[in-house]
Amino acid sequence: MLLSLRKKVAGVFVKGLFGVLVLSFAVWGVGDVVRGGFFGDTVAEVGGLKIEGQTLDQAFRRELNRLRPLNIDAAQARQMGVLDRVLQQLIAQAAYDAETGDLGMTVSDDAVRQDIRDNRAFKNQQGRFDRFQFEQVLRSNGFTEEGYVQQLRRDMARDQVLNNISEGAVAPKAMVNALYRWRAEKRVAETMDVKVDKAAAVGTPDESALVEFHKDNASRFTAPEYRSLRFIHLEADDLAGEIEIAEDAVRKVYDERIDEFTVRETRTVQQMVLADEAAAKKAMGLLSEGRSFAAVAKDVAGQEEDSTKLGAITENDLPEELAEKVFALAKNVNSAPVEGPFGWHIFRVVAIEAGRTQSYAEVKKTLREELAKEQAIEALFKVVADLEDTLGGGATLGEAANQLNLKLRKLAALDAEGKAKDGKAIADLPGQPFIQTVFDTESGSESALTETGDGGYFILKVDGLTPSVLRSLDSIRDEVAAAWRDSQRSKQAKARADTIVERINNGDQLAELSKKFNLTIMTSQPFTRDGTGVRTSLAPAAVVETFGLKKTGTAAVARTRGGFVVVRLKEIRHASSSADREAVEATDRAVRNSLADDLLLQFNRSLQDRHGVSIDSRVLQRLFSDAG
Repeated sequence: MLLSLRKKVAGVFVKGLFGVLVLSFAVWGVGDVVRGGFFGDTVAEVGGLKIEGQTLDQAFRRELNRLRPLNIDAAQARQMGVLDRVLQQLIAQAAYDAETGDLGMTVSDDAVRQDIRDNRAFKNQQGRFDRFQFEQVLRSNGFTEEGYVQQLRRDMARDQVLNNISEGAVAPKAMVNALYRWRAEKRVAETMDVKVDKAAAVGTPDESALVEFHKDNASRFTAPEYRSLRFIHLEADDLAGEIEIAEDAVRKVYDERIDEFTVRETRTVQQMVLADEAAAKKAMGLLSEGRSFAAVAKDVAGQEEDSTKLGAITENDLPEELAEKVFALAKNVNSAPVEGPFGWHIFRVVAIEAGRTQSYAEVKKTLREELAKEQAIEALFKVVADLEDTLGGGATLGEAANQLNLKLRKLAALDAEGKAKDGKAIADLPGQPFIQTVFDTESGSESALTETGDGGYFILKVDGLTPSVLRSLDSIRDEVAAAWRDSQRSKQAKARADTIVERINNGDQLAELSKKFNLTIMTSQPFTRDGTGVRTSLAPAAVVETFGLKKTGTAAVARTRGGFVVVRLKEIRHASSSADREAVEATDRAVRNSLADDLLLQFNRSLQDRHGVSIDSRVLQRLFSDAG
């Protein structure tokens, strides 16, 4: 969560690495690798930093939940190496933290404070840092302010090390040009769609055919695990509509926050910067003769026109001694030379947009809603506390709902995708981690009272579960028979397409084949390997098959949504690396990013060797042998 909350200090190279190494941390919100937990056991240690069992357990369970739609349980996940991969991700991050500690990398309070204030997630609609919003976002993502600041400080320190490594990546020119030509090559294809005939006669499958088809397509006929449950869901929005806010309270907030509703005057400004006063006077003389600002800037200051444009600015965007002069200028008037921190300046204002303050009438509805939301959140905390006390006193979920006048919802069946047995999504479920919690809670047990990502709360009890199971042939005989018939019709269409491809590759003309098989020939626009330029319904698989052909005039077959498509390569258009420098530069950046990722991965391995990594396999086995 933290990585998605803050504006990255790292450059594009570091972002690429963390996409590989620590995606899990961005999704899971695993903050402190060195904290203790309910396990009380260390599973690994990197240079004195400990990775506790609780941290690994949380990460592993999150990954299990992501894999749940594939019907993979904890034992299978361990066999597939999921637990080992998650542990290696934690070790990689700890190695970086150990290095920053040894190097004494620190981040000042001012730098952390500025990063937080610059984070758009913490700004209000006026673009200003909002303390209330800051606290709300942290609370919604499971952070305390102290925990967030500590993690942010570690991330910023780590980025200082990683940027120094990644910025050294250089892409060989020959590699860049070859990759560009490969990517930019275009092809033109002639195609004929061979549709599956849904009315084709394929006969009736006998018992042995049904049994074999049912067995061979077991995953298709397997029902997911379902859980029945009861739950209470609490949200501030449910309470906000019941809260009345007095007019004088809204007016008071407006007066206190008047700066938020004030839009400063904005000016579009040109500037030339000159080395000394003599050059500034020379420029002023030329301007007084009627020469254009851009021409004088180029001749005297050596500035191209684009570099003279400051764009739209407010007074806060300039040093105080310059801002006063610029914002006193009339439109289309050149300023007198003024000395600033970087030399002598001449300004010209080309547009003025007056500032204004939104009236109380314009913003009072929004303010009233904000105040109601704030009070609703406070009221929500009171309800949550009452619910915890009631449950702590021994009340069941149903009894607590009755006592506190809360709604208790019941679900007869819920799968890991939030669907009922009819395959339809269940509406108005609490936000994550609700479904994850449902499937992490044992049957017959209650979950803890849990906060959702949007600031709500829920508590649930799993009443029972229906395991994932292959539905018996007898229970779905008609469904299996219909699927068998569809597969036979698909085989017929595939055989027809294969015959056409064979005849094309043996020299038959496409026009003759289109008449014989009553098919329409379509010619594509030129397209690249990634499908750019495709303007027809050419399937992605057909694009791949087209680029798999070695010479023009040859053909292949690809699967489409409604059947198959025959593709015949009509033309190859080779790319020249000298024709599109912008695209070549983009390829260069992509190669450098990839090389930087490789460098960082190698660097991480060297850090692990330097700081030392120890994994306690006995603790790992004891804690996770029955995980799930």
